[in-house]
Amino acid sequence: MKRMTATEKKILAAGTAVVLCGGVGAYLLRPLQVDAVTAGEREFSTYLQCEASLKTDSVTISSAVAGKVVRVYASAGGQTTQGTLLIELDNSEAVRAYEQAKITMEMERKSQEAQRESAVAQARRIMLLAAQTSGTELYEFNEQLGTTLLESYVEAQNASEQLLSAERLQLAQLNLDAASDALNLYRYTASLNGQIGDVYVTPGQVIAAGTPLVKINCPDYVYWEAVVTENQSEDIAKGMTAALTGKAANAATETGEIVSVDTTTSQGVWGQATQTKVKIQPVQQIDVENQTKKWDMCVLTRQGRGVAVPLQSVFQKEDRLYVYAVRNGRAEAAQVQTGRISGGYVEIEKGVDAGECIVLYPEKIAEGRRVSVK
Repeated sequence: MKRMTATEKKILAAGTAVVLCGGVGAYLLRPLQVDAVTAGEREFSTYLQCEASLKTDSVTISSAVAGKVVRVYASAGGQTTQGTLLIELDNSEAVRAYEQAKITMEMERKSQEAQRESAVAQARRIMLLAAQTSGTELYEFNEQLGTTLLESYVEAQNASEQLLSAERLQLAQLNLDAASDALNLYRYTASLNGQIGDVYVTPGQVIAAGTPLVKINCPDYVYWEAVVTENQSEDIAKGMTAALTGKAANAATETGEIVSVDTTTSQGVWGQATQTKVKIQPVQQIDVENQTKKWDMCVLTRQGRGVAVPLQSVFQKEDRLYVYAVRNGRAEAAQVQTGRISGGYVEIEKGVDAGECIVLYPEKIAEGRRVSVK
């Protein structure tokens, strides 16, 4: 067999390359069949899901003064009614102050009465002297005339002394009122009907002002409380309906209405911290004793129609989201802005219009590839 010369080998290699290039080119020019969907409008609903706690309204009664606890009538778990005496503190010092204030008040009252009697007597002497000097007949002194003369005399001769006495009497009355009010600071009664939750003090204990004494729960009014993030709070408003499911086994699902959304900002170690508490009131009365404290809460925050594509048609590249839109027979990467997600579809807020053909599995092709829809 005749061996090929070097020239013949080069010619053969060139021909093979041409054949191969032609085959690859033909492959690249041939449209790739792909699965695709049409972007269309779809109903979307956005739900906020978080955890909520079942709570009851309660009041904590604290001591307004320092003192020693002498009697505790309240017991945890017991029922109480508004006005019932719960805690008593030693009020011996307050009683002594009140008695002293009463004595001072009485002394000031007697002092002013004595001053008034002295002024009346002086006025009578002036009247008698005037009658004798004028030679007129002395007429009987009466209360009305005495009062008139007293007012004139006091105004002319003793105004400053009367004012001082009146001020002392007024101050004594204020001290007596304050001492009387102070007696109430040593007796603490229930401010509402309810159940005693906690009793924080015992007889003989010495406490400071502001010490918690008793906590009263009001089981007639219960509510849920949830803490949400700042972004979540933007979609929540008073009046929205929430569905809550207890986390206990076979727990019921209840419905509630959002009655308040309160955002507070506090200064922490790492700067300002924002917290939003959502209060939800049950639509129907629920049995507190048979309910779990922890609940899963779901709130429909947004609902409407939007352009939608399947989730699997969206891909990420350099922290941006894209879909392949079939345009002019080629796969064109279109950057998109997404919104709500529902039922395996994602809302496209920007980047693709309704009616456009979208490649379903973008990982199988490259940008600019000629495609045809199966």
